[in-house]
Amino acid sequence: MSTSRWALSVIGLLTAVALTGCSCGPDTHAVNVFPTGQDLLTVVRDGVTRHVDAAGQVNEFVGAPENFQFVYNTIEGSTRGDGIRIGVGGDDPVTNEGVMLVFALPVSLRQGDVYTVGRTFAVEPSVDFPDPLAVWGPHDLQEPNRAEVGFTASTYTFPPAHFTIGYRATSATGTIQVTKREHGRAELNLNLSFIDATGKTASVTGHVTVATQQTAAPCN
Repeated sequence: MSTSRWALSVIGLLTAVALTGCSCGPDTHAVNVFPTGQDLLTVVRDGVTRHVDAAGQVNEFVGAPENFQFVYNTIEGSTRGDGIRIGVGGDDPVTNEGVMLVFALPVSLRQGDVYTVGRTFAVEPSVDFPDPLAVWGPHDLQEPNRAEVGFTASTYTFPPAHFTIGYRATSATGTIQVTKREHGRAELNLNLSFIDATGKTASVTGHVTVATQQTAAPCN
């Protein structure tokens, strides 16, 4: 076999492998929020302290694509827009309630920034708490450079599907500090106090990390 015919045979073999072998699609993307390090969120209600293993995630396959892209781009470093809304949830080990914390922050997310809490908004419980369809996305802040928060604890029963609210904050004080910021990642220190409609107090403290995630598509 001549050199030219051998080269053509190799090229044909490689082409066949490429056509019949591994075929991978584009990477998938998500944004996760989770306790920083070994810390869990500390929640105090009725004088009882509990440690909640809280987390949250949104990906490009749920909710409005433009909402996900806004969240993803913001954590990656974009500062376009007003505020970003993020949710985290977990199970209360004392009452077995589902705990939801939603917070909105300025998109700047500069390391060292401390955002004082301004407005408190209502958080509706959901089976997949924190519900990525309702929680994550852009947020219109009432006051620039101030955080806004919502906090709810509830019990779910089925059938029929029903949520019993054990606690819903109607006002809040405190701060959220950006303790570390880098491309695709922000670490936050939460120091929040709440009051509900009956005057009962609650608090949430701890550190969480918000980070983007890219996962390679599996090959067929």
